Amino acid sequence: MVAYERTFVVVIDDTRARFFERTPGGELVEALQNVPLVVTSKGGADARKQARMNFLQSTIGTLSAACNGAGFERLVVIAPERMLSLFRRQIPDTLRARLWRERANETAIVSKEDIARLIALYFR
Repeated sequence: MVAYERTFVVVIDDTRARFFERTPGGELVEALQNVPLVVTSKGGADARKQARMNFLQSTIGTLSAACNGAGFERLVVIAPERMLSLFRRQIPDTLRARLWRERANETAIVSKEDIARLIALYFR
């Protein structure tokens, strides 16, 4: 019999990162507090770019803390392709070892049910 592996799902979009855990029954439950993207109207393009990098670092830091606390064994990341690319370059080896699946998705995913449908193929 295969042991159940705890799977975290992080959904990153242009406004926030959301963290879910997949239960053995296939349901997604919120696992951690959302990380918001905070962008000020001052500073122009460089300020927005720095805000995105800070946001990504906060997201990675949150995942690293959960990973180091034995919060999960597998990680699924759903994000726009440009954010996935940045994510891949920034993550530490501890997260890279647990990165199980990635899904590029340009549209904002609103509900947990939509997310569950997107990743259902990975668990068949």
